[in-house]
Amino acid sequence: MLYRWLVTDEECNVPHYAHTNLGVGGFVYNEETKEVLVIKEKYSNRKPLWKLPGGYVEPGEDLEEAVKREILEETGVKTTFKCIIGFRHIHDYAFDCSDIYIIAYLSPIHCNIKKCEKEISDCKWMKVQDYLEHPEVHENNKLIVKKMLEFFKHRMGVTVEYTLHPISQKPICVYSISKINNA
Repeated sequence: MLYRWLVTDEECNVPHYAHTNLGVGGFVYNEETKEVLVIKEKYSNRKPLWKLPGGYVEPGEDLEEAVKREILEETGVKTTFKCIIGFRHIHDYAFDCSDIYIIAYLSPIHCNIKKCEKEISDCKWMKVQDYLEHPEVHENNKLIVKKMLEFFKHRMGVTVEYTLHPISQKPICVYSISKINNA
């Protein structure tokens, strides 16, 4: 983007480049079997670990759309978005940018896996307790699962409501804390 800061007695506050990436990950939980959907990436700069499916949000894409799309692309499992559980924020990450990664809770519409052969080396349903004890799961991902177990006690999360912006009349997403139903 080419721009010129017109105010001469102030420092320019327009970022020189896109400086924050936005990603989403899905905790897809089968309540009947007490299993979570997990993947191992095919390409990694270290030994692949079991993790939640997810990826980057595309321009113009809502968070709910993005997490459902990433899960479907990587695992073939269709899901229903329930809520956002939390997020992590890191600086100097991919492409030397800050990175925000949002974790959502979703329910599977079906449990049939059809993994993406291009990106994923393995994909399966894993018992939550096995995931927490597995040596090939990073401590950060175990923390997410522990937070999910806390969530199941109170079932409060950040949900989304769709409305229109009062001035532009463009669609917007309003996120707020709400009680999550079991259905």
